[in-house]
Amino acid sequence: MIVALSSPTRAAGLLLAGGLLWAAPGVAQDAGAQAAVRRSMIERAQAAHTAGRDAECAELGLRATSIQDTGSLRRLVAECQLGAGSVVEALGNAELCITMLRRDERAAGREQHLEVCTRVSAEARARTTILTVRTPTPEPPGLRITVGSRELPRVEWNIGTIVPLGALAIEATADNGRSFRREVTATSGTPAEVRVEFAAPAAQSSGQTVTNQSTSNNGAGQSSNRVLPIERDPHPPVQPPRGVSPLVIAGASVLGAGAIAAGVGFGVAAAAVAEYEPRCGARAPNPDYLRCAEEARVNQGALDAWSTVGWVGVGLATVGTGLLVYGLVRRPASTEAPRARVFVVPTVASGYQGAVLATSF
Repeated sequence: MIVALSSPTRAAGLLLAGGLLWAAPGVAQDAGAQAAVRRSMIERAQAAHTAGRDAECAELGLRATSIQDTGSLRRLVAECQLGAGSVVEALGNAELCITMLRRDERAAGREQHLEVCTRVSAEARARTTILTVRTPTPEPPGLRITVGSRELPRVEWNIGTIVPLGALAIEATADNGRSFRREVTATSGTPAEVRVEFAAPAAQSSGQTVTNQSTSNNGAGQSSNRVLPIERDPHPPVQPPRGVSPLVIAGASVLGAGAIAAGVGFGVAAAAVAEYEPRCGARAPNPDYLRCAEEARVNQGALDAWSTVGWVGVGLATVGTGLLVYGLVRRPASTEAPRARVFVVPTVASGYQGAVLATSF
């Protein structure tokens, strides 16, 4: 079946086809140039490997993988890294080589490349071990950890990471200038573990903190002193007064209150008596007898009340004196302040008004 296309559709199709035909030679030319560069890098890497310059070989091989990555190229990189002593990187590229070749069953020389990559992986694995770096909890802000010359990524904290055998320096830094360093010796077949711990600052009376950090280097200690300022507590704890018993304070207070009450009560009562007696005393004949009898009935209640206040003051003064003496001669066995209670009960007996005082501890 033939479909007739409109003029605008035919024009768009012709433009698209022309654009593709115009761009195709440029794309093919770029791909050809990259292939030539990759082939040149591989040849130079093989020559460096033959000459024993394994570090140069590994660098050229890794650059070539950025253009096109294959299992055979990863084999070359792994061999060169193993020869250069980069056993951790060699192990990673050897394992990647094995994975890629197992997926590509039509790769040229597949079995030979697999055999070499398996051997390199075994040799590199024998020269590495697992190191676990434990971080403090909670993690301080700005924490940064390095193992040897390599910064340890955060995803590898608190889990095992592959490290080469031999002496390794584990360093950590955090905000406020805190630092940590420890050296360990990694041995084959024995996983190692290092816990990052920052030295706690010790407060000094001069208002400064001196931290003494020690690092172990194959059993030998190295110490470094750092002086860091610390902030003083803006709200220091209030220390309770020492040497004064609460009973002494309570006794003195009660004694003072009693003395004031006794002085006021008896003073007012004495003043009333002094004014009443000259005019209405038992002297005969008394022309103001009727008036004085009326005043006596009115003033007797106030006189009795002020007398009662005076006697209550005497009682309080007595209790206060007892508390004061008791607190001076005996200190409480516990740090808890003893409690004293005073009860004042007004009484009337045999025509006299007064009060009964009682204390409770």
